[in-house]
Amino acid sequence: MKKTWRFLSILIALMLSLSIAPALAQSPEALLGPAGTPRDIRTIRSDIQLSINPQAAAIISMLTGETQGGESDPAISTLINAINRLGFNVLANKNAISAVIGSQNAELMDVRAWMDPETYENHITTSVLPGLALSIDPAVIRNLTARASAMALDPERVLQLTDLHLQAVGGVLTETALSFPAEEGSFIVGGYGTFTKRTQVVLTTHMMADLLKRLGGIYSSAPVHMEYMQMILSQTNALIDEAGADGEVPDPGKQLSEAAETIKAEPDKAVASGWVYEGEDGVYIDAVTPEDAASPTRMHIFLGKKEIRAKIIGKGYSYTQGEEEHAAPEWERIEEDILAGENHTDILITLNGKHLSDLPQINTEAVIAIVANGTSMGLTINSDHNVESMESNASFSLSIMTPDPLMTLTVSTKPTEEQPEEPILGETRTILFSENELTDEENTLLETSLAQAIPALFSRIGAVLPEEGPLLMQMLGEMMAPQEAERPVEAPGLEEIPGASVPGEGELRVVTENLYVPDGGDTGYFFAKVENTGSDPIGTDYGSLTILGDNDNVLFTREYISSTQGTILLEPHEYAYVTEYLWDNALREHTVSSYTFSMGEQETAQKIVRVPCEAAFDLPGAQSYENYVNVTFTNTSDEPRNDFNITAALLDENSNLLLVQNENPTSIAIHPGSTVTIRIYVNSDMMAFYEAKGLVPAKVDAIVSYPLE
Repeated sequence: MKKTWRFLSILIALMLSLSIAPALAQSPEALLGPAGTPRDIRTIRSDIQLSINPQAAAIISMLTGETQGGESDPAISTLINAINRLGFNVLANKNAISAVIGSQNAELMDVRAWMDPETYENHITTSVLPGLALSIDPAVIRNLTARASAMALDPERVLQLTDLHLQAVGGVLTETALSFPAEEGSFIVGGYGTFTKRTQVVLTTHMMADLLKRLGGIYSSAPVHMEYMQMILSQTNALIDEAGADGEVPDPGKQLSEAAETIKAEPDKAVASGWVYEGEDGVYIDAVTPEDAASPTRMHIFLGKKEIRAKIIGKGYSYTQGEEEHAAPEWERIEEDILAGENHTDILITLNGKHLSDLPQINTEAVIAIVANGTSMGLTINSDHNVESMESNASFSLSIMTPDPLMTLTVSTKPTEEQPEEPILGETRTILFSENELTDEENTLLETSLAQAIPALFSRIGAVLPEEGPLLMQMLGEMMAPQEAERPVEAPGLEEIPGASVPGEGELRVVTENLYVPDGGDTGYFFAKVENTGSDPIGTDYGSLTILGDNDNVLFTREYISSTQGTILLEPHEYAYVTEYLWDNALREHTVSSYTFSMGEQETAQKIVRVPCEAAFDLPGAQSYENYVNVTFTNTSDEPRNDFNITAALLDENSNLLLVQNENPTSIAIHPGSTVTIRIYVNSDMMAFYEAKGLVPAKVDAIVSYPLE
């Protein structure tokens, strides 16, 4: 638990620092409303979008070796197009937040959270965990809030101490700078402007040690500076020590003095030399490290009132340190060769930043470019913020080996009259997160809820991404389906071992099927049983389900539907079950008149071993959360296994399918000879549907299997 507390403490400290940042960056007047009253913070809407350049597909394919000649992998291109169509929207105020991921067509998933600011009572629901509500123990939140309050800094006090601190440090630096020779006049530096003063500077290790010693003396002799440093150090200790910052705070003056003595004990060496130009518009620094340094470096830095510019050229490690005779680096030539793509060993870094504050508007722009080892990378940051309207826009663009951005993240925020969506509680079960571990029952509820949500999430992809959805579903199906057995390699003198690729004349038939669509909803359930009615083995492939409305109009189609065991090999008279959760607006807007379903066949499929089992159901009814089908079986193999697939089917008296549900308990290894009972949850919505339609579960069938390697 100690690690958890430390992690949460760091997050709280980060949030506190972010909350202080606006006060440090803006004038107090900008943060106040009329008559100096604090500005009203309403609901804030944030829209987040990640855009990936289609060229990224070719770059990724080339780097992974999937394709040759600069062509892109269709799967990667589809994934990029899907990401570009998705957006992330957040509504947040002082006691609630709701977030949605989706496209212009439909929502993919959502999260809703609410907390009472006085009692800390809270609820969290998400479409990824249907039927459940999550809650954090109010005592935990209260404890964390108390710790955060103890760590909080007064922004006004921080500003005062920061100003005093910088004045003192600046005084030492100014005094040190006076020891360097300076001259006044008119000095023109190409690309940087005209300056009225320049100072020749040579920095050595002993000079830096003297500076550290002087700074240490300031902290040791001035109580106000010591108070400032102790406050900062105490907050650092609070992040590290779970008990808080009651321990002894290090003496910064002593630490700096000891560091200075350590440096002085070594021979004095040059660190950097160059010129410092000063003018009305800013300061320009032209510096270079010694030629015998491990990586000689040239630096151009301009610090203006509204902009910062920097250019750093560094020699690579091929430059041998300590060579007795070598030519001085030709920095201009090195820069030209790097930009021309002819120098793959040295590095060039440029930075251009602008900050314009014309209250209430604040604009910031920063461009960082790096060329290293022949590869170019760039990061561009743009932001604008209006402190009156509290509207802001920011973008972060990354480029790699291309002049255009490879990906761009945009974030827009603004106040809104909209309100966050409240958590959907209803008949949900609440799972409380506290300092104690979750119970086995709570873990089972989480796993069951997630298992129910995944099919719905996959089905929703088709509505959210109608163009990319089919291929994405195929990709997901291939990822989740059991691996097909590899075809043995033929070798001279050896007979081919029989594998999973088995040609035959089997006849795959859908022997029973059912579609249930609850009234007034946008969801539905499809169940089917497919059987090999022929005399030879046959493999199941993906199936296709088409939902029809009035006049046989196609409402929507679901492709890549596999059995609950994946694409498997069925021996004669063996069967498998199919289940598909449907989620589409068409189910609410139209009346389903009929449907068509077909199951594909293939010669190659996964061979499985079927395990004898017994099944029984315990269904108290829709008002209970204890509706289960229990499947009992024994691991008949000679090794521990965690790849069992358990499928259960509920049927009525006439063997009509009412439900098909499956479990894959991969987190548990069942040892040879061990007998276990797996509980498969039947959700209360399904039980309510049975009761409303007069459907009565009368029988249960189950299949337990594992893949044959």
